[in-house]
This record gives sequence, structure tokens and C-alpha cells, in this order.
Amino acid sequence: MKKILLLLIGLTILYSCDKRDDCFTIGEKFIAEGQYYFLDDELGNNRYENTRPSGQIIISEEVYTEYLVGDEFCIN
Repeated sequence: MKKILLLLIGLTILYSCDKRDDCFTIGEKFIAEGQYYFLDDELGNNRYENTRPSGQIIISEEVYTEYLVGDEFCIN
């Protein structure tokens, strides 16, 4: 019985670690006061509903040029 319980706990941990709940669709990109931003797409085009970050995020110039509006961006 203990082995089954440990197996279930292990599978639960592995499943939860695989979840990508820190991703969102870029709704807008902008530069303000020398800082680069992505704005979350608030229209719900994101498949990670309810667990995703929202609002805006400051990113580097390199990341800013690497992504386009509509791309999925994941926070590391």
C-alpha cells in the first residue's frame, strides 16, 4: 500500500512540475522610458486560463526583438 501511495505522490509531483502556468500570449509590445515591455493579451487567447500571469512584464531588448505580438511568452 505504501508503494502505491508513493507512486501516486511521485506522479502528482511530476505532473505538476510539467505544467506551464507561467505563459501568456503577447498582446502588445512597447518601449517606455528606455525599458521594454510585453503586455498580456487580455482577450483570453491564452490556453493557460486562470493560472497565467497578467498585466505587463519588463524584458530585455534582446527578448523584445525575439518575439512578436501574438507569440506565446513563458517566464523562466
